[in-house]
Amino acid sequence: MPEKEKTDEQTIIKREYKDRLFKLIFGREEYKEATLDLYNAITGSNFTDTEELKINTIEDAVYCSMHNDVSFIIAETINLFEHQSSYSPNIPMRMLLYVSKLYSKMLDANPLMKKKMYTHSQVVFPTPKFYVFFNGPENEPEQTILEISKNFKDGNNSDLQLKATMYNINYGKNRELKSNCSALSDYSKAVHNMAEYKSSGMEADEAVAKAIEALPDGLVKRILIAHRAEATEMFLTEYDEELTHQGFYEDGYENGRNDVKAETAKAMLADGMPEDKVAKYTSLPIEEVLKFKEN
Repeated sequence: MPEKEKTDEQTIIKREYKDRLFKLIFGREEYKEATLDLYNAITGSNFTDTEELKINTIEDAVYCSMHNDVSFIIAETINLFEHQSSYSPNIPMRMLLYVSKLYSKMLDANPLMKKKMYTHSQVVFPTPKFYVFFNGPENEPEQTILEISKNFKDGNNSDLQLKATMYNINYGKNRELKSNCSALSDYSKAVHNMAEYKSSGMEADEAVAKAIEALPDGLVKRILIAHRAEATEMFLTEYDEELTHQGFYEDGYENGRNDVKAETAKAMLADGMPEDKVAKYTSLPIEEVLKFKEN
């Protein structure tokens, strides 16, 4: 279970980096055919040789889900895949940080290329492409373009531009994309069924086992059977984070409502309204209303 700790401003989940179900399927050397199929599906290409694909992931210690899941190079393009179980408007900024790290690693691995950075010679890097695969509880569109300009105070005047395409891969969404990538379709079904079984009261290991059994024979089913214990732990981590993010939202909403009530009560008292009427109209306890009057 994630370790919870309080800060002055918010509650965060602090944990060491853990692989996700998405990365288990789409980010490992031994299952590169799944990554290649997903790339072909989203780009409309038809690469078949997995040897052309070089996986290069970033594995940092993270807070919540703030990490890059999969990056790989194919056809002189560096592709960053990130899985998200809750929506964040800061994804483009994180993508910028990720790709900067990857380019920095390329330079460190090639001293001659690094030296040329300070000469008149043009240094050419693989072209970056950014993709986000979302399956959180929020009702997001099937496809969304996220722009880094929104992360700046005056984004319209920024010289820096970066766009990421976010696909909603929840069960029932982006059917055409999934029809072109059976691994993504099976992953979506598995995650959906695991959550359904878990929310119905099943233990996590039973929910995972039943979800795996319901999958059609194929690569995803073979992967999950081979890594059943690992998949169960990953599922629990993601499931708990979804509940935590939902808790953040609900706590914030409730705190916001209480703040509005308090300000309304103070205004009503300032206008001379009796305390009992203030308590009635704001649904605040009379003791709390009296404290406002004393202050």
